[in-house]
Amino acid sequence: MENTLFIIPARGGSKRLPGKNIKLFFNKPLIIYSLEFARKFVNDNQICITTDCEEVINCVKNFGYECQFVRPAELSNDTAKTDDVLRHALDYYSKELDINNLVLLQPTTPFREKQSLINAFNVFYEKECDVVISCKKIKNSPYTHLFEKSVDDYLLKSKIASDNKIPDVYEVNGSLYIIDAKRIKEMDLYQFSKIRMIEMNNYYSTDIDTQDDWDYAEYLVNSKKIQLDS
Repeated sequence: MENTLFIIPARGGSKRLPGKNIKLFFNKPLIIYSLEFARKFVNDNQICITTDCEEVINCVKNFGYECQFVRPAELSNDTAKTDDVLRHALDYYSKELDINNLVLLQPTTPFREKQSLINAFNVFYEKECDVVISCKKIKNSPYTHLFEKSVDDYLLKSKIASDNKIPDVYEVNGSLYIIDAKRIKEMDLYQFSKIRMIEMNNYYSTDIDTQDDWDYAEYLVNSKKIQLDS
């Protein structure tokens, strides 16, 4: 992974769960789980924590990591796009590193298995694609609940459901992304035409955005459904 840059975006603002990136989760700031996961694969010079928040900068410094820059204000507001944050980090680190691939790790998804990223890289290199994204399968397909209105204003089951041709449906879980660095310079992530996926189970797809999410994540660890270091 000598040509791979790991990017962990962690801006300061969080309306639903203030300070969540540095909030202690089992005696460790939430963001540190993503940092320690990245450290299983590369050294710190290939890890970019991009943040506008002094508290985040000081937090990761306590764990031996030095942020290389403060994210610009225009990339830190509610309308800032992740694609632009990735390009900013890529431009900065490309001055010193030859970067072919990006690995995006969101700090709000602390549950990751090392093998998941290995599997994602296998897909990335063995299959023709621009990006590999981790997903979870939706248990109850929305297609089963789709209805159409008849000309008489009655609800009719959709043709997809009626024909019993309901496809599997997947949701991006935000845990892992492997991205072709050249392609992200040219267009936004979801404009790519060659997107592949790896599947993760519901537990490892937990994304912490609210206090309820936080409580559920704690339950998963306490009930031993999740191992924090795997």
